[in-house]
Amino acid sequence: MTKLTIPASELHTLRNTLAALPTVTEITITGLRGDTDANLAAIAQLDPAIRAKIHHIDLSESQVTDAGLVHLQALTQLRSLDLLMCRNITGAILQHFPFAQR
Repeated sequence: MTKLTIPASELHTLRNTLAALPTVTEITITGLRGDTDANLAAIAQLDPAIRAKIHHIDLSESQVTDAGLVHLQALTQLRSLDLLMCRNITGAILQHFPFAQR
């Protein structure tokens, strides 16, 4: 398995889920509404070995802001980020992601 879709309401289980599914490299988080930025803090709190395996995150149609994306900087191997229809992103934060420099 390389892809995982997880509802925002289950982000508190992400650590255990990824530990049980060590081949996951792509994550889609659905239903990110309300306190989206705080929800993304769960990703920054993952074990470094698990964070290093994540190459893609899909946050499409969420209410994530630049403040929430800061948490994703902990994903050292992140190669792509899907922000389709994320209207609260200014774009300034993206300069901090190496893949956006291309």
